[in-house]
Amino acid sequence: LSEDAIYRSFDFGDLASLLMVETRLTARNEQLSYGADMPMTAAGPDVAAFEAKRNDPGRDLLGDRQRGWIRDTLAASKAAGRPWQVLGNQVVMGRVQGPDISKLASRIEIMALMAGLKPEVRAQVQQAQQLFSLGVPFNLDSWDGYPAGRERLYAAFADAGVEPIVLAGDSHAFWVNDLKDAAGRRAAVEFGTSSISSPSPGDHVPGVPLGAALTATNAEVVLCDQSAKGYVLLTLTPDQARAELRTVSTIMAKPYRAGVLKTFTVAKTATGLGSLVES
Repeated sequence: LSEDAIYRSFDFGDLASLLMVETRLTARNEQLSYGADMPMTAAGPDVAAFEAKRNDPGRDLLGDRQRGWIRDTLAASKAAGRPWQVLGNQVVMGRVQGPDISKLASRIEIMALMAGLKPEVRAQVQQAQQLFSLGVPFNLDSWDGYPAGRERLYAAFADAGVEPIVLAGDSHAFWVNDLKDAAGRRAAVEFGTSSISSPSPGDHVPGVPLGAALTATNAEVVLCDQSAKGYVLLTLTPDQARAELRTVSTIMAKPYRAGVLKTFTVAKTATGLGSLVES
């Protein structure tokens, strides 16, 4: 590998392989933004033109060389008889559409929520709502900003014959996602960790149930929690993966209580991964 190719892998006996990928420096196209990249017409936002730009086949986070390395390393891990392949990845991989709150709450409930926000935050939420009502992604700096590149990665998983566990961060929120390719085929499962102390988008809109709205809106999202702070503890045995979403009761004072928000398990099967089960 060259000096700038910092992706690498670690094998844990006959149990698992961990692939640490690089998505920020060597092959990443600059993220899109709604302000700069959503064309405006007299009739309003030109979503079709924006989606054409977002779905540009050239948009990528990994590059061909790293993607080939991922495919080959996953295949070698499977051939070695390791039951688990884990992808350490920087940003959320699941498909996450921004929630249209008008479909999830009554007008009176929405007015009450808006009334509780600071004026500058209320304006940002209203602007986001106008966009999300058009069915666009929640976060363009995640894999949703690079859908063609994500499909190429899912094809690499399939070529290697594995359904990996994907780990994610960066979003400052907890996620449990059941990942599917564009044809609806199971590609992987994803566990995304919250931050230790940094605020999530949900923290900026107190009183708005953003995590619940994201979960209700998106078929791939099994759980999203925008409030809790902590980390994910992933435990692997030959037959099962267990993800504990570990939290603290407060980050605002030294006294705190440690707890577990949710625990999910997934079994290893002869053909890949079983269903995500809350336990």
